[in-house]
Amino acid sequence: MADISKRLEKAEKYLQRSKPEAALEEYLGILEDEPRNEQVRQTAADLCLALGRTGEAASLLSFLFDQQFEIGDATGGAFNYKKLSKISAPTPLQTFRYAQLIEKKDKKEALESYEAALAGFEKQRKDKQALAAAKRIVELSPTIENLQRTGEMAAAQGEGKAAATYFLQLGLLEDEESPGTGFQWHARAYELDSMNFQAIYHFGRGLFSRNAVDECIGVLHEVVTHVTGLPEMRELYAHALMAAKRPREAEPYAWELFEKDPKQVDEIMLLISNLITADQHDRALLVAQKLEQLMNKQNKREGFVSNVEPLDDEAAAGPVIENAPPPPAPDPEPVQETWPIKVRLLHKGVRGPKGDMVKELTFREPTGGDINRYGNPCHIDQNGDVVILDRKMTTMIAVLSGILQPFIEAMDPRDWNSCAYRLRGFFIPDPEAW
Repeated sequence: MADISKRLEKAEKYLQRSKPEAALEEYLGILEDEPRNEQVRQTAADLCLALGRTGEAASLLSFLFDQQFEIGDATGGAFNYKKLSKISAPTPLQTFRYAQLIEKKDKKEALESYEAALAGFEKQRKDKQALAAAKRIVELSPTIENLQRTGEMAAAQGEGKAAATYFLQLGLLEDEESPGTGFQWHARAYELDSMNFQAIYHFGRGLFSRNAVDECIGVLHEVVTHVTGLPEMRELYAHALMAAKRPREAEPYAWELFEKDPKQVDEIMLLISNLITADQHDRALLVAQKLEQLMNKQNKREGFVSNVEPLDDEAAAGPVIENAPPPPAPDPEPVQETWPIKVRLLHKGVRGPKGDMVKELTFREPTGGDINRYGNPCHIDQNGDVVILDRKMTTMIAVLSGILQPFIEAMDPRDWNSCAYRLRGFFIPDPEAW
């Protein structure tokens, strides 16, 4: 160490006497003994640049950059890389490392450097290093082009799982731009990694949308039947089974969805409809009865109106006003409907709650609670005409008659209209109230 100190003093004296060549020789001598002395190497590199000894300067800066990269000195490393790039061509590895050092600070320059490194690696036929550069590029800029390039490179090098991830991202990106166009990439992702759950789901969904329901079932079956959770995949599997006219197999998955989220009642309605279509009426009735029991447990009251306690006679009469004029004569009482009301089905019977075919529907009196839960099935348009809202009216017919909605949907259209027009008067305002 004492010898090094003396040589440093000697080099400094040479510089003071304007003898840079002699000083440089001293510094180079020190580096032979202490090759990792960063300060001496930096000084020696600067002297080489000043003296026009670019070859030696490049060698010194190259070693210095690699050393600074190893210790994570981003500022010093970036500074010396730029110096090096002015007098010689950095290696692809150095360019890759420079990009890593500046990635957080300057994304644009990092991307350009990664691209340069990638080109250099490919020229050297260093496939693994080229893939590493491509992966960094796609992390910073996950464009369609970058994802496709990196996916193809990963697939070519046998990194199937990584390639599947890139192709999956590519498919989702293309679907965002134009729905359905990402299918080929989801298929490619599934081909490369058949246990990637996202690849399975998106490939299966693409098959389903193309009416390839048997293929869709084949793709989903292994995961759905052996892995818990994955609600989106299970819902798709249930729909595919029903589309394939296999409602009995779909039934446990439909119930599973409903039990986790009662808002998924449409899944059970769809199941019942498919069972009816498949002429499995007895099973459809059992499912309908089970649904009715569950719905009754969830809806333990008829709505707010039925829970309001009636006023006693004194409160109903209102406050007493002394010397008040006699009340006006009451208007004639309006004609009261007698509930329940009945509508005959003249064209086609429907299956009743006990499984028998009925030719007449009996409707209970509707309440405000029914509108609150199922919506008003009628409204008045700007011309003053009453408009029947078909879906809400279908639900209301089912609710008021006690017949399951899928059976109502199977009604003859003429019978449906007979019921709808008989009920519509109870869902529009009465002008006499104004």
